[in-house]
Parts: sequence; structure tokens; C-alpha cells
Amino acid sequence: RLRDGDLLSLWFIWYGVVRALLETFREGWNWVVGGIPVAILISLVVIGLGVASIAWRHRGPRRDVAPAD
Repeated sequence: RLRDGDLLSLWFIWYGVVRALLETFREGWNWVVGGIPVAILISLVVIGLGVASIAWRHRGPRRDVAPAD
């Protein structure tokens, strides 16, 4: 079940994946750190933020639903 902010988190994951895939086709000048293009490193960070946000939001019971008696 989706919670507040889940769509934004899913967009972060989608954007990071698509950007990382498209960066593999890029030719020419790229900044590189440790042999990995910086754009791909940023994409991995964005994906990590999206996954961490979803994990954080889904860690406990929903607060907007009353507990069953």
C-alpha cells in the first residue's frame, strides 16, 4: 500500500536507473572518480535515497489507520 511520499521515492529510483543507463551511451568528456563516471555515482546516490526513503516510511504500522480492537 502506498504511503505519503512513496511516488516521489519511486520517481527517485526510476530517475537514477534511467540516468545511469543513459550515461553508458555518453561519449566524450566525463568526470571520473575511481574509474566510474560521476553521473553514475550520483545516480546510485539518488537510487539509494529513494530506497532508503521507502524503507523508512514503511518501517512500522500505518499511523493513519486506527488499530483493530
